[in-house]
Order: sequence, then C-alpha cells, then structure tokens
Amino acid sequence: MATEFPLAGSFTTYSTRFVDEAFGFLEYWLSLLKVVTIVIFFFLGIAVNAGGNNMHRYIGAENWTIGDAPFVGGFGGFASIFVTASFAYGGTESIGITWVFGVLSPHT
Repeated sequence: MATEFPLAGSFTTYSTRFVDEAFGFLEYWLSLLKVVTIVIFFFLGIAVNAGGNNMHRYIGAENWTIGDAPFVGGFGGFASIFVTASFAYGGTESIGITWVFGVLSPHT
C-alpha cells in the first residue's frame, strides 16, 4: 500500500485517509495507551526487583543462578521466548490491519 499510495506518515495516516478519521484518532490514543502501559510495567519491574515484592527483599540476578537459567532447555528454549514476545506485542496491530482491510476496504 505504501508503494501505491506514498504518504508521509504511518498506519494512522493511512487509516485517516482511506477509512475514517475517527479510526485514526482512536488508533493514536490506543497506541499512546500501549506506550504508557509499557513504561508503567518498566518501573513496576524495577520496584519489584528492588524489594517491592511479597518477600520484601532485593531479588537482583538471583534467578540467573538457579539450575540451567537463563538457558533452560538450551539456547532453543531461550530463543523461543522471543517468538512468544513478538506474537504478544504484534498481535494487536495484526488484528487491526486485518479488520481494516477485510471489513472496511472499499476495493474488495
């Protein structure tokens, strides 16, 4: 789509031009919500690691020394985490794009 209709912008610009301005506005605020949530979880992780947990003690790198950690199941087990994380992070964008092109596309 970017080669057929070159625009300066991202998915929000395309959705505003081809679907509805309200959808682009909603996509903007939902992506902002995602960024704010990631920042909150970042600081929450630091707080839990520093002692804000149910044991009230510093965790640090303690879990990296248990058994085979961080390579439980070898390097394949370690690499499978990245596959899971990519599906969790990219799932909402894929659903949104599929919905726009499947339901709202005037060219189908």
